[in-house]
Amino acid sequence: LYINGELMGQMGNPDPDNYQEQIQNRVFTFEGKGTAEIVIAVTDKHSVSSGIQYVPVLASPFKVNIIRGLSLMIAVVFMAFTFFVLIFSVYMYMRTKKVEFGLFALLCICVLGYGSYPILHSFVAVKVQPCYGMEALFYYLMFAGVMLVQQKILGGEERIPEILAGVAAAAGVMVFVAEMLCSRAQSATGLYLISKLTEILKWAAAGYLLFRSVKEIKQKYSNVLLVGIVVYAASLAADRIWRLYEPIIGGWFMEIGAAVLVASVGLTLWMELANAYRFQLTYGEYSRQMEQKLQIQKQNYEELTEKMDEISRMRHDMRHHLRTIMSYTQQGKYQEMMEYLQEYASVITEEEKLICYCRNMAVDAVIHFYAGELRKKGIPFECDMMLPQNIGISDTDLCKIYGNLLENAVDAVKDLLTENKPYVKMLTKVKNRKLLIEISNPYSNEIQRREKVFYSTKHEGFGIGTASVAEVVQRMGGYVVFNTEESIFKVNIFLPVKTVQ
Repeated sequence: LYINGELMGQMGNPDPDNYQEQIQNRVFTFEGKGTAEIVIAVTDKHSVSSGIQYVPVLASPFKVNIIRGLSLMIAVVFMAFTFFVLIFSVYMYMRTKKVEFGLFALLCICVLGYGSYPILHSFVAVKVQPCYGMEALFYYLMFAGVMLVQQKILGGEERIPEILAGVAAAAGVMVFVAEMLCSRAQSATGLYLISKLTEILKWAAAGYLLFRSVKEIKQKYSNVLLVGIVVYAASLAADRIWRLYEPIIGGWFMEIGAAVLVASVGLTLWMELANAYRFQLTYGEYSRQMEQKLQIQKQNYEELTEKMDEISRMRHDMRHHLRTIMSYTQQGKYQEMMEYLQEYASVITEEEKLICYCRNMAVDAVIHFYAGELRKKGIPFECDMMLPQNIGISDTDLCKIYGNLLENAVDAVKDLLTENKPYVKMLTKVKNRKLLIEISNPYSNEIQRREKVFYSTKHEGFGIGTASVAEVVQRMGGYVVFNTEESIFKVNIFLPVKTVQ
């Protein structure tokens, strides 16, 4: 850098006889007034695009440092964001083994490799090669990564994305080789040919990415991906159309496009992951409820089997009892017969302990199951059921309500100490054409709640049982109230009743 013929500073040596390549983003200060002659002497033997790559910024030292600091800050934030997204992608790939997370991690590596030059050139003086060659390689590998990630997210059996990705990767390798070898065999015709081919590739990549995203816009989450693809494709177009645009502030088309792309793809994969996690929780809860229903049915079947066996024994023994009674009658021993009948009646009363909680057999089976669980733990269960056999609510919905609420109540009291006086109370009645359900029980664990959502104590995430009850009640036009006061958890449900039989 010469000011009025005086050397003000230099990086490397541009003298062809003593050539030494070295590049860095530097600030040089000088004082002057009136007319000043500025000469920048540059020699670059090792780059396809030789010469000055960015317009010099002329201003006061304060303003120059502000502009330089802003550029550096934006680059650091962008790189830090991409790096953390990369760590998250690698972690999720190791956990889920999903190909899209692996491809997205590779895409983040390419973005980091391409976008690192502002930070690198601000702090370190480097040679042209292999820095620019690696930058070009990562630049074209980004095309391949974007196409493959888009294909994995949107799905489909087309081979076009894989073909274009292969072409983009091959172009990156070709440009890298050309960058590394151009100092030995510089050919203007060859370099112009590479430039034209890569320009066609950029337009083809931008067009295909945009066309595919718009075509699949109705697919789930593709609108989020569409934003990133559109911005990235626009950055490719801007890089080709506005080649003469040399801004002092702005103009980082590819960097901005890559940042938005990483954010949109990362958000899309995060939404996919959240949806898969939600499905896993729901499926796990559904499997657990199905297993519980089978246990309820098994227990109910065993109780019915026992009762049937008991009835068979009673029918078998009835002949002997009748003969005894007939013998007492024939002999006129009426007092002995009365004593015998009283003893027989007491035996029958002791044996017949099966309780019928309500006339709805499905709900009755559910209550029997959880009442048995409480009985095993020696925990009192108070039940006041006035549930008609037909109230216009399906047995499935009623079993969801009673099953989930009783399960939560049993889980809350089963580990309570005796001095805490564990119990479960349940009240059900129909009043003013409304079904009223109330279940209360003490608890000891801390209940985590955010507005109307309860967090589960069995697994990470929200409680599916309470959410399932709330969904059923809301769908049927009723409402549910959850109260936690003085270590007592109470649920009140109000459901409209169409018919009562």
